[in-house]
Amino acid sequence: MTPLLVILPTHLGDADNAEILLRWIAELKNVEAHSLLIAADSEVPQERIKSMLSIVRPTFHSVQAMVIQTGAKGWPLAANLTFRAAARQVYELYRMNWLLLEPDSVPLRADWLNALADEYAKSPKPFMGSLMDNESAAEGLPKKYLSAIAIYPQNAYVRLGELWKDARFTGPVKPAKMGVAQFQSTVRAYDMIAAEFLVPRAQHTNLIHSHWGPDYNTPPLFVPQRTEASPPNAVTVDFIKKDAVLFHRVKAIEDFLALWRVRMGFKEALAAETGKGLERTVITPEMVKELAATSSELPKIESPAAPPKRRGNPNWQKKQREPMAMI
Repeated sequence: MTPLLVILPTHLGDADNAEILLRWIAELKNVEAHSLLIAADSEVPQERIKSMLSIVRPTFHSVQAMVIQTGAKGWPLAANLTFRAAARQVYELYRMNWLLLEPDSVPLRADWLNALADEYAKSPKPFMGSLMDNESAAEGLPKKYLSAIAIYPQNAYVRLGELWKDARFTGPVKPAKMGVAQFQSTVRAYDMIAAEFLVPRAQHTNLIHSHWGPDYNTPPLFVPQRTEASPPNAVTVDFIKKDAVLFHRVKAIEDFLALWRVRMGFKEALAAETGKGLERTVITPEMVKELAATSSELPKIESPAAPPKRRGNPNWQKKQREPMAMI
């Protein structure tokens, strides 16, 4: 297995989720062969970044952080610039392929990272993730794309060189009279812009289940049970594909983990019951033939004789019960 570098981008708005995610990873363990790089926006206080590192320092092979001066706020521009800075950092300072793990992505099994590393090692293509069909895409968006939560080659920064030049990646130079919302509408998420380049160079994996939801502001909402009153984006944990080891996207991560811990506990209990050593006898064709050959030699068991009928008074008749009086 070739170790991976996990890149966790975070900003002030999702730092709480990033900390919860790191605690969950520390709880799951099994990532000691891999490394972590936290790519933090400059507005995240340094003390908080150090706190994040301390959560998983005993868990990963190595943990580091980089501070990115994006000079931007909001999605997708700030996310685009963070992605580019992280890709450049890996290309210049690391010799590892890397997994982009946003704070709304949740590992589902203890062996999640090892499983991804093993499958990527077998991939014939340099990128690996969830290839998404997007047939109902709005005008200007791709019909198929590689979800951003994916594994990238060490030299992705160079491979994606044309992406950095695309005007949709950073948007045009902002005119003085253009509002922030209007300016943001000219920018597209990097996985959308790079779809034409990435899709033919990407290997699909069922290990990553990516589900965006109806729109940016309506992510999947995980609930214990759907009811008639549930909103359209409400789903249960049964929605997650059985082969997945990583799910994206979860905004209410604490609520999701409360449900997923129950699911994991049930699976562990079921596995323990199954493995208690109760052996099952498998009837083979040879056993059936042997039984048929020996059945004629077995002694026959005679049925017990019927007991003799009772002989009493031939004139006896059963006494009829007198009817009860109705009150």
